[in-house]
Amino acid sequence: MVRFVHSTKSDNLAALRQRFPAIRGISVARIARWLLAHCTDAQLKAMFGVGDAGLIIVKEKLQAHADKLTAVEELEGE
Repeated sequence: MVRFVHSTKSDNLAALRQRFPAIRGISVARIARWLLAHCTDAQLKAMFGVGDAGLIIVKEKLQAHADKLTAVEELEGE
């Protein structure tokens, strides 16, 4: 288990990136939405180890997960 004691945002993002492949279900969509809302392009590049072209792909994948969560949330009231 990861413990965060006096960690920086960069430390937290690195730990999240390490665990990201093992995360399943709705948690992936929630994390994707949070990353898109709270991280700069530079932070996402560093987190996923990509350049400008790779960032586009990463952001598209994150947005697809976030869109799925939005769709589920919209269905809750029906």
